[in-house]
Amino acid sequence: MDTEIRKKIASDFLDNSKLQMQLDNGYSRWLDEKEYEDIKNYSVLYSDLVKSIGGEFLQMTKRPFGFKFKLDVATYHFFIKSNNIGYSRVA
Repeated sequence: MDTEIRKKIASDFLDNSKLQMQLDNGYSRWLDEKEYEDIKNYSVLYSDLVKSIGGEFLQMTKRPFGFKFKLDVATYHFFIKSNNIGYSRVA
């Protein structure tokens, strides 16, 4: 995949308001249920969205709450801290 195309797909995906709302909802639920639920159970909320752009879901993260996924050769971390949603390329 061309680098510019990958960057555009990742940027559009991570800036998607539906995805951000799902992450916020998952985070709110995690805050209430973290003593009773396994963080891995939350992967079902995001893995299909990652697959829809041709990516590979890698893992959920607790601190900060979010998930990592691979798109072509790049790995990204999409996360939420309090009311701040962000992402970074981690590899």
